[in-house]
Amino acid sequence: VSLDGTEQQDFVLARAIKVAANNGAKLIIGHVIDSTALESAGSYPVDLVNGLEEAFKNSIAKQLEEAKANPNIPEVEVMIRAGRIRETLKDEMLDVINPDLVICGAQIMTTVIVAPLGVFAIAANSFAITAESLCYMPGYGIADAATTLVGQSMGAGRRRLTRSFARITVTMGMCVMGVMGVLMYLFAPGIIGLMTPVEEIRQLGVMALRIEAFAEPMFAASIVAYGVFVGAADTVVPCVMNFFSIWAVRLSLAAWLAPTLGLKGVWIAMCVELSFRGVIFLVRLKRERWMKRL
Repeated sequence: VSLDGTEQQDFVLARAIKVAANNGAKLIIGHVIDSTALESAGSYPVDLVNGLEEAFKNSIAKQLEEAKANPNIPEVEVMIRAGRIRETLKDEMLDVINPDLVICGAQIMTTVIVAPLGVFAIAANSFAITAESLCYMPGYGIADAATTLVGQSMGAGRRRLTRSFARITVTMGMCVMGVMGVLMYLFAPGIIGLMTPVEEIRQLGVMALRIEAFAEPMFAASIVAYGVFVGAADTVVPCVMNFFSIWAVRLSLAAWLAPTLGLKGVWIAMCVELSFRGVIFLVRLKRERWMKRL
């Protein structure tokens, strides 16, 4: 969340804290001290900038402590920079953080869909998302390896080796996350039990994790295949595929199922969408259009 120091920032920050807590996400608070007037005057008093920075920190101190004390927010970071607002916001914040706007926007919309289902559903959804991250973290690690291996093979002009690395890493990712999915299904009660003692939340959380466990292999396929495509400098089409899958399939299906099936419907929609996404990424991987540069 980017704050501007105005009266509305308290409401914006409170909303950002709520969204981060509901999604088990890291909260990054950004603020740019506008240096345009100082630069036009031909001066840049460091003491004044430091004073403005301290004043901003004091203005959010109470909410900052609230966010840090929230067990559903794994990390809170404050980024304060001085410079021209537009350039500084882009170059020193957004480009550094590199947020995935497709995923972040979808998570916010999912929260909007889940919110009317009640506090138990909101809490269970948040805990389940946090717990599920244990499953897909290995997939992202393998995807990073796939990007490096494919990129090096593409650079060397070795088409056969590129194809082999792509298939090996995707298969490995699917196997590893498939095993993680089995473990998540078996140990879901214990995982959610560590997060909350409330029985209603535990039941919903276990249900969500066990539904999601079936999608882990195909989720791995989409994660690692995307890493392969990034290594091959083929990013536009995969980005569109991600956007369509998440916004057209997951959110539409979740909005349709949630009123009748509740939180179960939201996670069924997620499971279906991840499986669909994995299939379309595997199809693109098989067709090898991403190797057009070789």
